[in-house]
Amino acid sequence: MSDMHERGPEMVLQHFIIPFLFNPNHTDPGCVRSVENSTDWMMKNLGGFASLATLVDMYQLNPEFSAIEVLPLLSPRQMAELMVVPLPRLPPKRQVVDLVFDHLLGDPIGRNMPEVLEHL
Repeated sequence: MSDMHERGPEMVLQHFIIPFLFNPNHTDPGCVRSVENSTDWMMKNLGGFASLATLVDMYQLNPEFSAIEVLPLLSPRQMAELMVVPLPRLPPKRQVVDLVFDHLLGDPIGRNMPEVLEHL
């Protein structure tokens, strides 16, 4: 029972939110028309579930998504993913890694640098 409770938010994301946003029959698949930028899109469409989604999911849902723009909002797992997974429309990997580490080094503990490193 506790496993079900702990996985509840992931299940909502995977079985409700993502399928809804992926629905090709929807008039605005990905719900991208009414947003100003990636931060706005992520907050309006994923909200508190954003940290559970993969960056790959976000790029598939929103072709204009920019992980660099939302870097301060990413979870440690997502920051690690940004550094290692090939994603569309990003600068070269070395530049992405530099951007992430510059962000982390601004406040290593507050920005969860040890946890990011664990995910690499």
